[in-house]
Parts: sequence; C-alpha cells; structure tokens
Amino acid sequence: MTNFSLTLPPELSKTLDRFLFGGEAAARAVAKTALDARDLLAEATPVDTGDTAKRWQVTKMPTFADPTAVVSNDSVIMVYIEYGTPPHVITAKNGKALAFPARAGKDGQGRQLYASAKKAGKTVLSAKRAQTILVHSVKHPGTRPTFTVRGNLAKIQKMLRDNMRDEIRRLIGG
Repeated sequence: MTNFSLTLPPELSKTLDRFLFGGEAAARAVAKTALDARDLLAEATPVDTGDTAKRWQVTKMPTFADPTAVVSNDSVIMVYIEYGTPPHVITAKNGKALAFPARAGKDGQGRQLYASAKKAGKTVLSAKRAQTILVHSVKHPGTRPTFTVRGNLAKIQKMLRDNMRDEIRRLIGG
C-alpha cells in the first residue's frame, strides 16, 4: 500500500496550543488538506483503466488529540507507478503462453508489416496480419517512475500551510 501522513510541524502545534480550540482548528485544517491531497493525487495518477486513481482514500482522519491524517492507495501497482521498475523478464506461468495483440509497423519502403511471431528471440515481420502473438517470455524494459506522490508534496505542504492560515484567521476573527 502506498500512503503518507499529514501532520503539523511541532512549532506550528505549539503556536496553536496558545489558542483555545487550537487542536480543533489543526484537526480541521489537516482534514481539509487530506481530502484535497486525495483529490490532487487521484488526478495526478496516470490512468490506464482508472482503477488505481480511484483507490486514493483518507484512511485516518485527524482528531483534537492527534491532528494526523493518512492518505493511502491500496492498489498493488501504485508502488510501481510511483517508483518505476527496473528491466525484467516476464515469463508465462505453468507452461502457458503470454498473449499480446500484434503491432503494426512499416518496412523501409513504407509497406505495412505486422509482428507475427518470435523466432530465436526476434520478432518476425511479415505482410500477413496476425491477431495475437503468443510467447513464453518477454524482456520488459522497465517503467519510469511517475513521482505522483513525491512530485506533489510541495503542493500538499502549501495546501496545509494555507488551510492552517485560514483556520488561525477564523479563530482570531480575522
């Protein structure tokens, strides 16, 4: 599971303790930030089927005593989306085959060619269209990290500062 916590810096917590309802204000600001962060991360998550982006949730809301929130994504692939993967081999399990739709390409003269089979690890191109390619294993080049969370931390920190400022203004009537 990919998650992160939102909590107040100690110096801000001490400042808020001077106010009568400071803990309540901190909890409100952190809660609003957590909900906004969830929406921001859902929007920033790359979309294939959309399932991973929909899985962002606030799994712990702040309280007066503990103004900490946790924003999580329970998709098993979110960690790979965030941090990427190194090159690796994907092998069919139980002696079965991996199936991929055939990809089209063009030869040197601009003629349409289709990937039709693999022989000795190389794709054979032909003018005959193949619907599906079956192979025992493939070399995956790896995926680049997206920095979905890490790339948005500065925005989320700014949201928290702005929400805290708004709550302090509300407390002092300004």
